[in-house]
Amino acid sequence: MVDLLQNELSKRLQNESTAKINWEVTERLSKEPKYVAFNKWCDDNGIRHPSVRYPTAFGKEGHLIGLSSTRRIGFQESYIYVPSKVIICEDQFRNDPKIGHILDNHPEAFQTRISSDHLTVIFFVMTEMIKGEESFWAPYFAITEKTDMCQFWSEDELSNLQDEIMKAEAIDETDVLKDEFLIIFEIAAKYPNAIDISQFTFDVFLQAHTLVCTRCFGYSLPYLMIVPLADCANHHTTDNQYEMFNSRIHRQGKQATTKEEEKFYFTHDKQRINFFKHFSEEGF
Repeated sequence: MVDLLQNELSKRLQNESTAKINWEVTERLSKEPKYVAFNKWCDDNGIRHPSVRYPTAFGKEGHLIGLSSTRRIGFQESYIYVPSKVIICEDQFRNDPKIGHILDNHPEAFQTRISSDHLTVIFFVMTEMIKGEESFWAPYFAITEKTDMCQFWSEDELSNLQDEIMKAEAIDETDVLKDEFLIIFEIAAKYPNAIDISQFTFDVFLQAHTLVCTRCFGYSLPYLMIVPLADCANHHTTDNQYEMFNSRIHRQGKQATTKEEEKFYFTHDKQRINFFKHFSEEGF
């Protein structure tokens, strides 16, 4: 069965040509200001990716944009390093001097709801998006693509679905989105000195929601996070693994770690992979 699935997937990739690089489009994209600015932002802020290039256009028309390797990457070999300061997560929200207090002031939205982890990151992303070019993450937001999710479709578009259950679920999701936007909009409206409520719109909410739902990591971690550049890797049959690396804890080792919560840091793979070897080889 595994062989059958691999063969079928391989045929599909060949038919759709999404595994083939369109070098003409890739070269054109590499000169576009938004990608030039994003790569400079990555370099300036310590993101290292010596073995991959971005952007790379895949497919006959170059419609799929992602990462490509510049050399053969071996098993359990690190190829992207992203410092915590550029990761969008709950800590960035909490430590923000203007809006950090909002997080604990509204547990009904950011702690106790099933969707609290998403709303936390969505709220923070919205407050950054409405800053425009003044946002630290502006170069990153500029390269994120819009996604056509069915809960954003109009009633006429949904009528084309031939599955009534799918149509009903899409409508339900749309209602949920509207309710969740209202929740965080009412919270934002309470802080006019910190948030420009005139810019805190449903359209911006949909942009932030799409970004979080399609790019976030962390379903098995204490909270969600968005990791710029690492989230640009498209998903084919090649397995990717993402690890959080803490130099202090890693150096002292599991046996010397006294805090129980820090012992969970040492997963089986963390103890097996020599992070310091990769860091020293790449000049970090």
